[in-house]
Amino acid sequence: MDDILSYYKLLDLQPGASQDEVKQAYRKQAMRWHPDRFPDNPQKQKEAEERIKALNIAYAYLREQGESQVNSSTVSSSSSSTNTSSQNRSSKIRYRTGRARAETYVQEASDLAKTGQYQEAADALSLAIRLDPDYAEAYHLRSLMFSSLGFSHRAKSDRDRARQLELEHALRLRREKDAQRAEAQRSPSPPQTRSSPASLDWHCQQTFSAHTDAVTDVAFAQNGKVLISSSLDGSVYLWNVPKGRQFAELSGDGRAVHAIAVSSDGQLVASGGDDGTVKLWHVRTSHLVDTFSGHTAPVLSLAFSPNRKVIVSGSADGTIRFWHVQHRGLLYVLDNHRAPVQAIAINPNGLTLASSDSVHPIITWDMQSGLCQQTALGSIHDALALEFSPNRRDLWVGRVTGAIQRLDAESGDLIAQFEGHQQAVHAVTINATGQVIASGSGDRTIRLWAKDGSHGILEGHEGSVNAVAFSPDGSMLASGSGDRTIKLWMNASD
Repeated sequence: MDDILSYYKLLDLQPGASQDEVKQAYRKQAMRWHPDRFPDNPQKQKEAEERIKALNIAYAYLREQGESQVNSSTVSSSSSSTNTSSQNRSSKIRYRTGRARAETYVQEASDLAKTGQYQEAADALSLAIRLDPDYAEAYHLRSLMFSSLGFSHRAKSDRDRARQLELEHALRLRREKDAQRAEAQRSPSPPQTRSSPASLDWHCQQTFSAHTDAVTDVAFAQNGKVLISSSLDGSVYLWNVPKGRQFAELSGDGRAVHAIAVSSDGQLVASGGDDGTVKLWHVRTSHLVDTFSGHTAPVLSLAFSPNRKVIVSGSADGTIRFWHVQHRGLLYVLDNHRAPVQAIAINPNGLTLASSDSVHPIITWDMQSGLCQQTALGSIHDALALEFSPNRRDLWVGRVTGAIQRLDAESGDLIAQFEGHQQAVHAVTINATGQVIASGSGDRTIRLWAKDGSHGILEGHEGSVNAVAFSPDGSMLASGSGDRTIKLWMNASD
């Protein structure tokens, strides 16, 4: 009872306040203690962040208790009253007690974000975190909701917590792996008969470390002479690969950049950020060419069409937008997804787009008309990374489970599955010949796969590997990580 009274007091409410009063009081206090109100006072910002955390706990608890009381009274009411009450609450978060699982709230938050209810989605994610304080994905998704609401400090706090949890998990896996190796040395196993041709001659040639926050994406341009990287610190850097140094920064508003894409001729780069815009830049001049506005939440994925005429963007608002590069206009808005669009890929034939929200099945679209071809390509519901093969017939998928699957691009039938990563696969890329596949994972490793399933491991990052990209000639591989670095790997055999 003391806890309940303290929560009411924190929100400046009297015990027994209605749910609407609780909601209004929370919003009032949240605005009052918004950390961004104290940009020149670090101590006050820290105090505000602590107060916001306490307000979130109080608000979530009172909302949960209120819903429990409503549900109890509803059970004892008549059938008609039950139907009416259910309809009135249909658009609200359905808080659950007892054995409720955190995943339930994460799914509900995804549905709320789809309709633009970012505050309600953040509330649901707060409950998920309350049930499972180590749920890294819930922190990550809540950071996106806070970004959409303009709460930059709270968004950064959640991103930092998610990365910390990922690192702790990776360290546990590393200790377990070391223990397994030690055990194997005490009891040697028979020698392996399969070699790892995909990675025997790869080594880290250079590490770039100018970003001050997690690297989110990497891409090559200018025939591999220029490397482009984006980061949660809001920057997009251009690197001179032969000279091994940064030579330009694409300016922005300082808000996190989640994705980049480079045109097939290497002249243009698109960047997608927290503000929901897609910015188009010229690589040689580093000048901003145009800004495409329309998404109502952060842009998480980007791709150029092979003919360079269209940019496709996937957003946390659950939509995909087609932008015409030359005419600077919006072509289509695709809204079949019901959760943040985490990954998109365009077939090299320029005819088909594949997209995933990591919760529902992969969807394929007709690039010419913007019409949905298949609402469920295969049976995968947790794809985080998508990449078509150069042969145009295969689609490679990186999954939350750590598995990599090769699907028939038309039917969705499973062709092959590769296991090895200990955490979610965040990125997949294929070299120009289609013979080597690289994957980056939350387990801090890069794996290089041959089509026969043989593979090798590249290690060196201290954080989640969020992005991987081959140079056009396949002799280099770039990787971007949560440890704020980019590593350039070379194939000595080329």
